[in-house]
Amino acid sequence: MSNRRLERTRHERASLLSCVGEPLRRSVGLLAYWECMKKKVACVVMGLATFVLGVVVSPIHFRIYSIACGPTGSSSRFTSSYFLSLVSSESWHKSLGEADAAWQAELIKADSVIEQGSIFSRDGERTGSRAVISSRWSDGEPYFAVVRSEKNVLHKMTCSSLAHVLAFEKDSIP
Repeated sequence: MSNRRLERTRHERASLLSCVGEPLRRSVGLLAYWECMKKKVACVVMGLATFVLGVVVSPIHFRIYSIACGPTGSSSRFTSSYFLSLVSSESWHKSLGEADAAWQAELIKADSVIEQGSIFSRDGERTGSRAVISSRWSDGEPYFAVVRSEKNVLHKMTCSSLAHVLAFEKDSIP
């Protein structure tokens, strides 16, 4: 069996020499190397494209990180499946008017108001206000927030990603 392989190798070498008339040069070996590299690069590009598509299509999930409670409010910190931090806070006020004033103060502090509207109960009664805002932290980093006043409670959800804030609001507010 090994003799057949040796004969086949000798025959292939003889046919290459007879076709060209001289032995193969080193540059032919480089061509084979580049062909191999093309295949490897194509595999890496295909893997990256699959990963990016999975990230774009996959839903955002949140995992609770910490909870803080106080006499006039509470705060919860979450980490998303994209490793972004999101903070959800509530502050309780003595009246609907106080909660609306706190909501207005948040809008005044904002760099821009993306969306603004009222919240209604199932009976059609106005129960509060909602706004989507963009602003900056004290260090200059931008963030997005959904600010809701419902009855005497001010809800605020903040994150560096608008998509994360809206997804969290959709998941957490009925």
